[in-house]
Amino acid sequence: MNKKQGKPLKMRLFFFLVTHIDGNPGPHIKESEEKKMKKFEVGKRYSMSSVCDHNCIWTYTVTARTAQTITITDGTEVKKCRINKKISEYSNAETVYPLGRYSMAPSLTA
Repeated sequence: MNKKQGKPLKMRLFFFLVTHIDGNPGPHIKESEEKKMKKFEVGKRYSMSSVCDHNCIWTYTVTARTAQTITITDGTEVKKCRINKKISEYSNAETVYPLGRYSMAPSLTA
């Protein structure tokens, strides 16, 4: 490939297809098509598993909630957790860290 050719044909074709799906250039998700964020609901049970051992599962029940926090119980102890806004927006579902925030901490997601 010389400098006159620019990017290889495969790469140029890939970028064209990515930006022109269905013949419409630009973003492919319209504002009206955006999904609403999943939220924790009081009374529902949510589970999470360990990153290292998929057999290790924690189950929590949401007992109360506010706009920024949820109160959860596993049957023995009650915890109040702050909803992580940045990760919740990224995954489009509310997310908390009941066991603390560390490198391989499990997250509870709505």
